[in-house]
Order: sequence, then C-alpha cells, then structure tokens
Amino acid sequence: MSRLLTVLLAFAVILLSIFGVFEQRTLGFQRDFGASVPVVKTATPRKTVESFDVLADALAANLARYALNKDAQTYARILRLVDELVSLIDLSSIPQAYVRDYGVHTLVALLAIRERMTRFDLTSVPDQTGTLLSEDDEFLLDATPIALVRITNGPREGEYLFKESTIDVAPRFLRELRGSEYDETAQDWRAVFYGFTGPWFPAGFNEAIPAPLDTVLLGTPIWKILLSVLSGGLAFLAVQQAQVQLQTWRDRERISKITARLSKTLIAVSGLLVVGYFLHFQLHVSGVFAGVLYLLLEAVWVLALATLFWFGSIAAIEALSSARSLSLEGSLVQLLSRVIAFVGVVWILAYGAQTLGFPLLSVLAGLGIGGIAAALAIRPTLENLIGGLVLYLDRPIRVGDFCQFGPHMGTVERIGVRSTQVRALDRTLIKVPNSSFSNMELINWAQCDQMMIDLTVSLRYETDTDQLRYVLASIRRMAHAHPRIDNNSIRIRLSDFGPSSLDIAVRIYAKTREWNDYFAIREDVLLRIKQIVENAGTSFAFPSSTLYLSKDAGLDAQKREAASSSVKGWRRSRNLPFPNFSAEMRKSFEDTLRYPPGGSPDDDGPDVEVDTVEEPLSAPRVTVEQEETKT
Repeated sequence: MSRLLTVLLAFAVILLSIFGVFEQRTLGFQRDFGASVPVVKTATPRKTVESFDVLADALAANLARYALNKDAQTYARILRLVDELVSLIDLSSIPQAYVRDYGVHTLVALLAIRERMTRFDLTSVPDQTGTLLSEDDEFLLDATPIALVRITNGPREGEYLFKESTIDVAPRFLRELRGSEYDETAQDWRAVFYGFTGPWFPAGFNEAIPAPLDTVLLGTPIWKILLSVLSGGLAFLAVQQAQVQLQTWRDRERISKITARLSKTLIAVSGLLVVGYFLHFQLHVSGVFAGVLYLLLEAVWVLALATLFWFGSIAAIEALSSARSLSLEGSLVQLLSRVIAFVGVVWILAYGAQTLGFPLLSVLAGLGIGGIAAALAIRPTLENLIGGLVLYLDRPIRVGDFCQFGPHMGTVERIGVRSTQVRALDRTLIKVPNSSFSNMELINWAQCDQMMIDLTVSLRYETDTDQLRYVLASIRRMAHAHPRIDNNSIRIRLSDFGPSSLDIAVRIYAKTREWNDYFAIREDVLLRIKQIVENAGTSFAFPSSTLYLSKDAGLDAQKREAASSSVKGWRRSRNLPFPNFSAEMRKSFEDTLRYPPGGSPDDDGPDVEVDTVEEPLSAPRVTVEQEETKT
C-alpha cells in the first residue's frame, strides 16, 4: 500500500475515533430527525404536560399504524416521538451510557400512569412562570407524587421538566396503581415496548413467537436475548473471516504491519457498528438486559475508538516520516508517535469512563498517582531514553556502521530509544543499554575516510645494505604506483634492528571505507611485497638464534688498541664526552654528516664516494694519516 493511501487511511481513522468519542450516541441515539412530530413546549408547567399528552397520543396512534404496516417512515416517527418524550424528563445527572435505558424505563412508567389515570389533570397546573407554590420551584401533579421542576442551569435553563426523582417515583407509583380501578382500561405499555421491533421484522412476527420464548427475562423477551447472542456470534465469525482474508491480502501485497493492524481494527469496529445498529434499531432489547448489553457495547466502542486512535496516530506519523525504522531517528519517530497515541488513548478512555458513570476528575487523578508510581518504577528506562537522545544529538554511530566498543566489535543493526543492538563478528547479537553505550569509548570504523595498512616487514640479517635499499625502494615504488593507495601518506622506512631481523615499517592508507575491500587491498599489497623480497634475493626472517661453534680470530687487537688510545686521549685533553659533549666539541662536528647519503636522488652534493666516516665521538677532527702518525 502506498504511503499516501496509508496517511489518508490513518487520518480518516483518527477523525473517526475523535468524532466517535464526542458522539457517544452513535450506537444508541441516531434518529431520523426529518420525521415530523408535534412541537414540544416547556416554557411553563402546563405546556410541558400538554406537550407530553400530545406526544403520547401521537405515539399511540403511530404504534397502532405500525403494527399493521411496518414502514420505515412510521418507524422513524415512533423513534422521534420516544426521543421527544424522553427529553421531557430531567436526565442531566445520568451518565450518557445509561440515559437511554433510564429514559425509556421512566417513560413507560409515565405512559402507564397516564393511561390508568385517563390523562393528567391540567386544571391545577399553572400556565405561567414563577407561579409554583413550592420553595424548591417544583410542582406536583394532582393525585400523584410526580413533580415538575424548573431547570436553573445548563443548556435547558428555564424549562420545566419532569423532576429527576421521577426515575424512581414513577415506577413505584405505578405499582401502587396496579389492581386499582384504573387497571381495567389501562394499556400495557411495557408489553408494547417489549415486543417492539424494527422494519427488518415483518408484521405478525411477534404473534408467531412460541409462548415460552415470549417470556420476559431481565426485562427482555427470551427470544430477543437469543437473537442478541446469535447476532453477536455471527458478527464475531464474520470479523474473524474478514481478518483472515486481510492477512492473506497483506502477505500478497506486502503492506506494513501497522497498516494491517489498523485495517483489522477497522473491520472489528465495522462489525461492532453493525451489531449495535441491529440491537438498537431493529431488535430493541429492553430492561436490565438492555442496560447491561448497551453498557458493554459502549465500553467496547470506547476501547475500539482508543485502539483506532492508537494505530491511526502511529501509522500517520511513521508514514509521514522518511526516517529508517532501525535508525535512531526512526526510533524517535516511533517514540513520538506512541507518546501522541498514548496521550490520545488516555484522553479517550477517560472521556469514555465519564460517559459510563465514572467521574472524570477521579479517573485523571488516579492516572496521575499511577503515573508517579510508574515514573519511579521505570527510572532505568528513562535513563536509557536520555542516553538515546544523547546518541541522537551526538550521532557517533548510525545503523550499518562497523564500530568497536569495549572488548566488542560489530555492525550496528538497530538504535532504539532504550538500547542499541550490535551484530558481533561471531554473529551474536549484543544488546547494550543506551545509558551505558553513550558513556563508552566508541571507535566508529565506518567514519574513516581511509583505512590504514600498518605492518612490519622483517628481513634476514644476511641481507646486505644494497639489497635492503633495493627492497625499500621497490616497496615505495609499488605503493606510489598502486591506484588504491594514497600517495600523500606513504611511509616506508627501515625502522629497527630486531632481535633476529631487519625491520621495515610500512604504513600506508588504502582508499576505501569498507572492510572487505580493505582486506582485498591489504592482501594485494602483501603479495606484492613478498614478490619484491623474493626478487631482491633475500627472504623473511623468523624469530631465531644463531649459535656459532667454529673457532675465530677473536676481536681485532689493533682496532681495540686504537679505540682505547682515543679514549685515553680524550681523558688527557679533558674532552671525555660523558655524561655529555662540551659545547665547543658539539659545535665542531654539528651537521657535518652527509644526508641524504651520496648517490641518493635527494642529495645535492658532488658524487664522491666516502670510504671512511668520521667517528661522531672523536674530537677534534683527526684524519686517518694523523692517527697513524700518532701511533
């Protein structure tokens, strides 16, 4: 699925979840407000009672017509009349999830009371405002405990409605009226509402129901309970099958995981809407069963909206971001999307909890206390999060870099907000907390502009000076001629007289930043050096010791005597250079050696072969002839 389609789908889901929270009536109170009903007036107590009578008569007439012909227009008018009648009852303090059940339950009781009393007596009901006798601004209908009250605040301020206590008073008063003289002519409104169904059920369907299934249980006929369970089970199976098909489509189209989850949630929400529509607008369950069922549906609806907002926010933010999912930027984008999603989910759940009757402030206070406890518990996680931010700001490594940290080396595979994952050379996965990783000494080989080849070529001591010069010159020439070696940083020199070898230090830089390429260049250089050594007629030295068993002439006695005489002369002339040369002696031979040596292309002096080199410790300058004369 393209990124644009994912973004559009995600934003549509976010808007659906937000509007769904504010429109909690989506599952229970959508009505066709185009249906014509009498105008409701509530400016005075009498107008409220008159409106109730007019609406009740209209409801009875439409119910009689609907029983003969279950057309959609009459059905919509009945729903609208019920809504208008319920609106005459003060339900402002009732949680939104319970408004429908409380309203219909109270309305049935009021209709039954009115039927038994042959309408309410309007002669004593005042038709002006401010004329109520009670100090509480209430008015009791004659011969009933039912009161009208003036609303003093809120959007319906100034209207006269049936008092909130009517929810309890009306059913209790109705029970008192049963068995009285009013009973013979009373219409059973409970039976009417118990058997009421939508246009999907044909006329005469209720009469075909067997008597045992028509028994009322928990305020609802048993056959409605069975249909409710059956519809829920069928919807669940349909959602499961649709999600299986979605998984098959995902495997074929290779859509992202978050988009697949978002689509699955949308399918589940669609199934919930279908079930909710069937139960609310066609089956019309009632009583305690309806209260529990609608409460469960509202709770599931809130959870579904929270889930939609979670996946929608994550999908939208991650689709808009171009950061790689395994990089630190991608991890921070994921963190940001989840923080936004978490805040939205908490708000949706808190708002939904309020509609279900839980105080919003208490819910938020509980979340605040829980948040403090959680913050104390996740302190190490917060440290790792800060370490991840340090890695993001400093950027010492990126995903794919080969680095060295502590005793380990490996390739960075993932930089998360809590830890960094490195694939070691032995293919094991090392997971390092960011709080520790950010404090380590990191060597990032991937940031090298060139890679150094540092090695020592050890030649045998049998190699003479010209052979050694040939090897040095050939290796330097090879390095300068190699296209993958940097010419400006070549250093190839005779570096040391080792215990068993003449050591040539080679330090050159390969023009690469990739390890496999580096080792290929290094291999080529080593092979060429081996060929140069073989062409020079010498060979590599091995750690060894030479034991001479032959008899020799010993030390040169003449040269030993000459050296001893020179030291004695230094003593007599007080020029013994220990611990240091005198300033005059040092000045006499300073910078007198010929360097670069004769024959070198960098030598600017005449081509003179120097057979003897003056001993640096001898002073004053004495020629060989003068020395022989002295002896």
